[in-house]
Amino acid sequence: MAQTLLLLGLLTLGPCLASDARTTVELEAPVPVGWSTFGQASREQLLELSFAVKQRGLYELHEALMRVSSPDSPDYGRHLSNEEVNAMTAPEADHIEAVTSFLRAHGADPHPATPNSDVIVATVPVHLAEQMLSTSYVKLVHSSGAELTRAPSGYSLPPNVAAAVDFVAPTVHVPGVHHPKPENSSIAAGLGFNTPKNLRSLYNVGDAEGKASANKMAVTAFLEQGYGEGSLKRFWSRFCGGITCGKGEPKLVGE
Repeated sequence: MAQTLLLLGLLTLGPCLASDARTTVELEAPVPVGWSTFGQASREQLLELSFAVKQRGLYELHEALMRVSSPDSPDYGRHLSNEEVNAMTAPEADHIEAVTSFLRAHGADPHPATPNSDVIVATVPVHLAEQMLSTSYVKLVHSSGAELTRAPSGYSLPPNVAAAVDFVAPTVHVPGVHHPKPENSSIAAGLGFNTPKNLRSLYNVGDAEGKASANKMAVTAFLEQGYGEGSLKRFWSRFCGGITCGKGEPKLVGE
């Protein structure tokens, strides 16, 4: 009789244990130097959680990149469109469904942040983010005065959701704080800097020059710096002695 009751108890408990199972996605990470923890984050603070859904076709994407970037390849210069890249790397439909269903089950409103849904976002209060990720969010303050909300203790997800994502942010990763560096001789000489000559050496480009008419260069402005024609020409003058940088005046496309 006792054995029968024990068996029934285990059968009843089994589904509960399975539903509560968790898989660690990222382990605890030390808080970087310069940052200090100042207690728990506000319970009602809103966080935009980004779920990086696992991409497919990364090997194929790398092979395509090598072909269109190699001057001796018959596919040189035949760059893929953004739509083609998105289609090649689109996550599995089951992975997208696992993430969106998980978020909706917690009352969140998920939506894709990218055309192929390889990033799915939802804005939730801290207390709900902690419940979903089985973690604790804290307030981090940098010596410069910058403040962040992070979960450095690590986090976990149900197995089917953990299998569908590469990571969730913001959680354990803490960005560096940019400090403008004064001009000095080592930078002026291009030491340890991404100059055209250093990049040619790093990637074994040699004397090869890109000749595809469709080649374009993207310019970003993450550090609140924008493109300027004068800055470009000073860069060419400083770092392009003996090699060809650019083919005449650049034509700007977009903002």
